[in-house]
Amino acid sequence: MENKNYPFLDNAFQGKNEWWRYLITIILSILILPISHKGIIDLVLLPDPYRFYIAFGVSSILTLAVTCLLIKYLHKKSIILLVTTKDKIDYTEILKGLGIWFCLMIIYYLILYFFYPDDFEIAFNSKVLWKVFFMALVFVPIKTTWEEIFFRGYLLQGVGLKVKRPIINILIVSVFFAVIHGFSTIGLIYTFTFGFTFGIIVVLKNSIERVAGIHAMNNFFLYIFVRHEEALFGDGATLITTKGDAMDTLQIVLIIISLIMVLYISFGRRLIISIKNLSKL
Repeated sequence: MENKNYPFLDNAFQGKNEWWRYLITIILSILILPISHKGIIDLVLLPDPYRFYIAFGVSSILTLAVTCLLIKYLHKKSIILLVTTKDKIDYTEILKGLGIWFCLMIIYYLILYFFYPDDFEIAFNSKVLWKVFFMALVFVPIKTTWEEIFFRGYLLQGVGLKVKRPIINILIVSVFFAVIHGFSTIGLIYTFTFGFTFGIIVVLKNSIERVAGIHAMNNFFLYIFVRHEEALFGDGATLITTKGDAMDTLQIVLIIISLIMVLYISFGRRLIISIKNLSKL
């Protein structure tokens, strides 16, 4: 039964939706990225971080292409159905997401630096930075676009075929999103919080455009400007952070505050009522 209050979720009813189609698409979409990345990185003879970014970029393109082909030819769905309820993409929404998150990230790291100045170390390498900058400018949005189409488009709509309460739907997809990304307790909390907030925005806005912009800026910022000391292939970053338990706690608190601000900026005073309605059938 379709729920007319959330037309983005109702896009799922178009096309073919047998369970085996979802199984094939999910397995192939999840596996193609790590398999292709490993294969490509073994072939590329360039030094790091260039080898990483080329492998990252090509594998992201392959993953996005495979997922879109499966959706189009296996599910018989138009890709636009997983992006928006409109006839075309609203690029101003993407730009708003980019701008909002860039500003919040600046504030976020200024606060971290204020409390933990000794945990920051400048590591500027101009020769590496500019090359990595342009590669990340192209490849990072491809990867984050795939994630938004797959998780907040394809899976959110697919789960909605069986789970009629949108808030439970968002929770399920957010847990899956966190498990795929998180390799530590902090990582799980971080990605679940992002996934859950993104899910709310997508359902209430009936599109993935705003969160696609936020997601792209978040990853671009982390790849280029800030990285953890333990991160791999971070030679292009201009600022390095070192990890500590206290800093991790503050980071989680600040991320949650930042995401709440994103929700408020997006929906204003309608936010509480809108979220309450998500828990209803």
